[in-house]
Amino acid sequence: MKSFPYVLGKKALSVLEEIWLYASDKWSLEQSDRYYALIFEEIRFICSKPNSGKKMDHVRTGYRAAKVKSHLIFYKVENETIQIIRILHERMDNENRWNDEIKMLE
Repeated sequence: MKSFPYVLGKKALSVLEEIWLYASDKWSLEQSDRYYALIFEEIRFICSKPNSGKKMDHVRTGYRAAKVKSHLIFYKVENETIQIIRILHERMDNENRWNDEIKMLE
């Protein structure tokens, strides 16, 4: 089965760093590394099965989301590449966060 390459967006990359730092401060370096690895394991799964994530067209057309523990990975498939757009904590009001960002671009 074909596996698509992926690209991490700037916001996704920034949040990944925040997640790792938070987990290392709150728990341990080992726990932080394990959680980080889980996120990348899910990204590799998404690359092998791009349609596996939940459709998130109500957020933005073409977006999907996959869950890793307490985080959601928002992505889209574009030109046979997985674009990792954002990684957000499940407790965040994701729909309003997206709407606020769209308004900022207008």
